[in-house]
Amino acid sequence: MSVLRPLRRTGRALCEFLNAPHNAGYNDRLHPLTDLPVPAEILNDETFSDHLEDLRRSRADLARITAGILPNVFEGTRADLANTRRAVSVSLAEAALTTELLQPLEDPFWRAEYAYPFPIAALARHYRIAASPAQRKEALLKLGESVARTIGNLALAVLVSRNDNRMSAELRRKFERSATWGTWNWMIKDLRTPGPVPELPELDNILDENGTHTLLTQALKFRNDSGHSFGVQPAHELEDEIAQIEPVIQLTLESASWLAQRQYDLVDRCEYTGDGFRLIGRRLRGSHPDWEPFDRLVSGPVTPHRVYVNGPSNAAAIELWPTAGADLCPKCRQWEFFVINEVHRYTATLRSGRDHEIDRQLT
Repeated sequence: MSVLRPLRRTGRALCEFLNAPHNAGYNDRLHPLTDLPVPAEILNDETFSDHLEDLRRSRADLARITAGILPNVFEGTRADLANTRRAVSVSLAEAALTTELLQPLEDPFWRAEYAYPFPIAALARHYRIAASPAQRKEALLKLGESVARTIGNLALAVLVSRNDNRMSAELRRKFERSATWGTWNWMIKDLRTPGPVPELPELDNILDENGTHTLLTQALKFRNDSGHSFGVQPAHELEDEIAQIEPVIQLTLESASWLAQRQYDLVDRCEYTGDGFRLIGRRLRGSHPDWEPFDRLVSGPVTPHRVYVNGPSNAAAIELWPTAGADLCPKCRQWEFFVINEVHRYTATLRSGRDHEIDRQLT
C-alpha cells in the first residue's frame, strides 16, 4: 500500500487526478507511483481545490436525486406479488421517461436551449429544429454571434456602470454604425485587457489561448469567409461547412457555460415591505417566450422595468440599462429582449433577436 500525504489543501485535487480514466489503470507493480508525473502547479492551486469541492457537492446532489427516481421495486411491498409487479410496471415507465429527459443533457445545444439566457437559448432552439443545411448553417452562425453579443453586452454594462450608468462619448462612438459580431468581440477584449473584472470574475480567463474570445474570433472568421462566397452553395458544401463550424460553436457554448448561472431578471414591480423590498418580475431564461415569473425579497430598492443580471460570483447585480432591456415590441406586440445596435447623438436604437427595433434616450 502506498501512503500519500498531500500538502496543504491538495488532497482533493490529487485524488481527482489519480481517479482520471488514464491514471486509474496505472500499474504500480511495473512503475512506482512516485514516477507518475502530476500537474503540480494546478494541484497546488487552492482556488482549483475549492472548485473541485463544489464539483464534489454537485456530484453528490446528482447521485441523491437520481437515486430517488427509480427506487428498489421491492421497497415497502413485503413480497406482495401483485404490488411488486405493479411497481415494476411503474418503474419501467418512469425509466423510459427519465432516459428521454436526461439524454438531451448530453447535448450542449439542448442544455443551452434549456438553461442559458433567453437571447442564446432561443437561437439554440432555432438551430436544433432547423431542417435544411442552409437553415442549420445560418442558425449556427447566429447562435455564435448571440454568445458574443450576450457576453459583449455584459462587458458594455460593466463599463457603463463604472461611469455612473452613463454611456461615455467614447462608447457612443463605437456604435455610430450598426454593432457587428466584431464589435462585441472588441468590447469583451477592451474590458478584460486592462486587468481583472471584479464585477464579473468569469471574464478573467476569457482571453486565454483556448478561451471563449478565441473561439468567438474563430467562429467569426468562418462567418466572414462564408459570407464572401459567390453563388448558391450546393448541399454537400453546406454540410462540409457545418461540420467545421458546429464543433467551434459547441466549444464556445461549453466555454461560456457560466452564463447558465446568470439570472436575467426583468423587474416589473418593486414594493416596499417595511423592512425590505419585494421584487416581482420575470426571468429571461430558456427558449420559451413566456418568461418564468419570480417573486423575492431584497434589502435595497431597484428601478422597475429594467433587466438585472444576478449570479453567484458577482456581489451586486449588473444593471443592463441603458444598453439592453426587455420591452413590449410595438411591431409584433410581444415581449422581446433588445440590445443596443446604433447610437446617434443621445438616441440609441436597440434591436431584438427578431430584428425588431426600438429607440431609447440615453440621457
